[in-house]
Formats: sequence, structure tokens, C-alpha cells
Amino acid sequence: MAFLPPACSACALQQDCTAARVGTPEAFPAKATKKERPHRFGIAWWCRRGDAVWLTRRPAKGLLGAMAALPGPDWTEERPAANPLAIARHGFTHFTLDLFVVPTTEPAGDGWWQELDRLSEAGLPTLYRRAVDAALAAEREPRLAA
Repeated sequence: MAFLPPACSACALQQDCTAARVGTPEAFPAKATKKERPHRFGIAWWCRRGDAVWLTRRPAKGLLGAMAALPGPDWTEERPAANPLAIARHGFTHFTLDLFVVPTTEPAGDGWWQELDRLSEAGLPTLYRRAVDAALAAEREPRLAA
């Protein structure tokens, strides 16, 4: 959207306008400063067998309630001491999150095996779709030897 310059001379409120009186109408209204959002970290367990990945349901109450997800513990302010396969970054309205996608061999929690070619049917929210996409991309890339 293009910004149009103020048309003070055509405005019926000009006599009562502080911006017109000060002579800097383009500075009004002043932009509100954005509040810095806190940052959190989480782990999403990546358990894959063949062409399927293990999914669970998030708790019914709370953020992303009852939605499909990769399993993992609650998110915290502390960076995990994990060696992730990938990291999915996401911004919520009131905080940002780095979700560490960590490989595991055993499924965690109650869940189900979801075929990767039918992943869209699981109804994953954007955060977890990004995590799956990041993990799949990382699996395709050759890893450097330590």
C-alpha cells in the first residue's frame, strides 16, 4: 500500500489538528514500538521407519491444542543440550520458538505412524510441518564427519 502525503489544506479538522499546528503531519500518528517477544526452545522427536513418521496429539488445552505433532517435551526458555538433525523456527504472537528436531529410534507417547506421502491428511500445524520438512531436507543432505 502506497503512503499518501497529508492533505492538510483540504482537511476539515485542520484548525484542531496538532500535527498541522506543529508542521510535521507526516510524523503522526507516531508508530508504536514493538515489544520484544520472549524466545523459547523445544524438542521434537523425529522417529521415522521407512516412509512413515511417528506423530502424536498435543494436549487438548493450550497452544496448538489437540493438533497433530511430532512428540516432545514442553517448551522452555532454556536451550536444549541436544544435537538436532534440524531446527524449525516459528513466531507465535507472544513468543518465538526454535524447535530442535532430534532423531530417535523409538516412538514416544501415544500416537500413530503417518505415511509421509499422506502427511497432509494428519493436519499438522505450520510449526510441525516446518519441522518435518526441515528433517526430511537434512536427511537428504550428506552429513559432515566429526
